[in-house]
This record gives sequence, C-alpha cells and structure tokens, in this order.
Amino acid sequence: MSEMPPPEDSNPFRSPSPEQEASSAGQPKSSTGIVDFRNIIVVWERLRLFYNGLLVVYVLAITFALRRQLLSAPDFWGVLLICAFVANVCFFIGPAIEGYARYFFGWHIILSILLFLAGLLFTALAASGMVVEY
Repeated sequence: MSEMPPPEDSNPFRSPSPEQEASSAGQPKSSTGIVDFRNIIVVWERLRLFYNGLLVVYVLAITFALRRQLLSAPDFWGVLLICAFVANVCFFIGPAIEGYARYFFGWHIILSILLFLAGLLFTALAASGMVVEY
C-alpha cells in the first residue's frame, strides 16, 4: 500500500516557499491576494528621484523668472529646504494610496502614472505659491 503525501497546509500565516516567493517577485499581488508592498515602494522610490529633480529645476526656473532677488537671500534657501522636506514627506502618500487601492480594488499602471503626475502638479503649484508669496 502506497502512502499518500500529506495534504498541503492551508495555514494562511505560513511563510511562502522559496519557489512561491521567486515566482511572485515581479508581481504586485500574489495568488493569495496579498499585495507586495516591497515592489510598490521600490517603484515609487525610483520615481522620487524624478520627482525631486523636476521640482528642483522648476523651483529654480520660476524663482529666476519671477523673483530673481530671492536667489541671494539665505533665509529663502532655508524655507526652501523645509518645503522640500515637507514635499518628500507628502510623497509617501503616493505608495500608500497605490498599496491600499491594489489591495481593495485592483490597480492599473496608468493610475500610478496619473497619481504621480497629480502629486507633482500639486507640489509644483504649492512651490509656485511659496515663491510668489515669499
């Protein structure tokens, strides 16, 4: 009489096997319905470089065009650094929204792009207001 293999463990709290983990490395959601936040965060951290680069160029250009005298004001640079820190803290909203939306509703890459662009536009408008009102 041959022995039957033990039934697969249906425990949802057990760690995935190395094969399962390797097969879902590039996928945002596993077959169990769990969202891979690691992948989302990696993508958004790459976008952060683009976000900061665009904002630096934009703020310097708008300051140069509208209020050139601010470029020589040390206190302006201090305020600008604080605003840059706040903008980067607010950047965390993007991956949080995407993660929760993937978990509850499903998600498409186009929505990630739109979310990124909306955040970038909002930050650029806030930066414009800061330069004009400073």
